[in-house]
Amino acid sequence: MSHYELINVQSLTPIAVSDLSNISFVENEILSQIEDKRVRLTNLSKALSFGSSSLKGKTSLVFDTLTGQIRTEAVVVAFDNNFVWLDGNIKLPILALRSVDFV
Repeated sequence: MSHYELINVQSLTPIAVSDLSNISFVENEILSQIEDKRVRLTNLSKALSFGSSSLKGKTSLVFDTLTGQIRTEAVVVAFDNNFVWLDGNIKLPILALRSVDFV
């Protein structure tokens, strides 16, 4: 049985995108349920559309790191099975991405 800890992601103070290069992310997939992974990909697709619009909308992203969870607000410019790219050519591991929400 999986253990889920409910957190209010809005309570996490956002970290500047420029500071993400100093963060050590977890190396194993944090989502165990197929449905959770599907929701992550669906929300990333929406975030990509949102970021590609004329508004350049930011998305709230929560990642698991070696020291806990962090949140950033950024424009998603691309993603694949391994990485999420944010505006400014920042590449982060998708397996550490816990949630994708819209600001």
